[in-house]
Amino acid sequence: MFPVGYLTVFFFVLINSRFGDAAAGDNAIEFGILCKLYNIAENASNKSVLPMPLKARAEGLFNDLLYLNVLSGSDTLFDYGEDPLTEQDKEKQELKKKAWEETRGGLEKGLLQREGREQITRPTPAGRQRVARRIQRVYEKAKSIKVQLEHKLDKAATELASANTSLIKAVFGEAGSVDSFREAPDAAFDVSTGTGDGCGNTDGGSVGEPTGISLVNDFTCLCVGRTSGRIDGAAALCEASLTAQSGMNVVGAVKGENGWQKLQGLCRNAQHDGFLEPENIHASVEAFGARIGRVTPYKLGGTTALAACTGGTEATALCVDYKSLIGGGKGLSGIPWVKRYLDAAQSLRNAHGLTLGAQNDLTRLEALHHSGLDAFESESLEGVSSHKAAPVTTAAEPSASTPTATNQQQEQSNSASKQSHVKVLHFSTFLALTM
Repeated sequence: MFPVGYLTVFFFVLINSRFGDAAAGDNAIEFGILCKLYNIAENASNKSVLPMPLKARAEGLFNDLLYLNVLSGSDTLFDYGEDPLTEQDKEKQELKKKAWEETRGGLEKGLLQREGREQITRPTPAGRQRVARRIQRVYEKAKSIKVQLEHKLDKAATELASANTSLIKAVFGEAGSVDSFREAPDAAFDVSTGTGDGCGNTDGGSVGEPTGISLVNDFTCLCVGRTSGRIDGAAALCEASLTAQSGMNVVGAVKGENGWQKLQGLCRNAQHDGFLEPENIHASVEAFGARIGRVTPYKLGGTTALAACTGGTEATALCVDYKSLIGGGKGLSGIPWVKRYLDAAQSLRNAHGLTLGAQNDLTRLEALHHSGLDAFESESLEGVSSHKAAPVTTAAEPSASTPTATNQQQEQSNSASKQSHVKVLHFSTFLALTM
């Protein structure tokens, strides 16, 4: 991974290549930086980054161990002892048997597919008790690990949801929602009567109280100016597509005649590489901070040190004043939308760490899966397949014409395996009936 400094340099080169034909001082670089941050948030709203296959893989491995655990003790699975069965016990026993037969085929098929095999082998009657004890121990460990894995993935999902919420609120303010990407709410533009009211121009341009409430408010201050009823490309980066008439505030310009869609389109075109990574967020915030004060302390954009951020008829007035938000050593996190972006980056880091932890749990689960299958087949004689009958391998192969207990047991098992494909239920059905 490139250091943040290299990313920032690359970013500036990319911005300049996109707006290389723009007039000097038209805020192209500043607008592009904020648009990259906008695109990061919009991309996050369109996709899920949680690796769901991780959970599915863990579920499959655990199902295999469940199958082996039950199968290794299947001789006594439905045994209620020597006492006469009550009608209720008989009914419960029949339900257990039915659920097991319907579930077994699906569980075995999943195991064979995951292992890339055509058969598994069952332990001999003499070794079944030893195998059952070993499988039970493996199964209990796997159950504990699966709980930990799912807990981490659930927490990771919560962190990702928190990151997404932070990004939406950063872009559109408290009124923001996923729907805001289609139509920005009025509250995203903290203005009252004129452009300058939302760009930090209160009290002679030094206070900047309304600034920073949302990302879209601030990049609109860099892009849209009041032009006295005329389009003036030199006055604002976005004037050719979107103009606020004299006396009209930013909301009026953006809400009028597909204004938000036009502004949104300009922003998307400015930057396409808004990937949802903490490093991208921090690199963009650093680039944003580096542009503040380039002409005037605490101001982003503009060309003249004495100009107030009024959104007037000249490019000098198209700027954002952050003095009240970052002055006095408060730093960039004093800007509300910047703070939310940094919060989102932290949530993404947390989600990444939790997902790595879940990946480690999956590795442990895979090792237990291998150990369980080894234990199950360690004292086996007969082959059992849900696809085709396996040859019986012994020291002295009995003739095909000689009926043996082993042959009969294999035929019964193969018959049950074929019947199990009639219907497959989720294993929880069987578990619920055995509680």
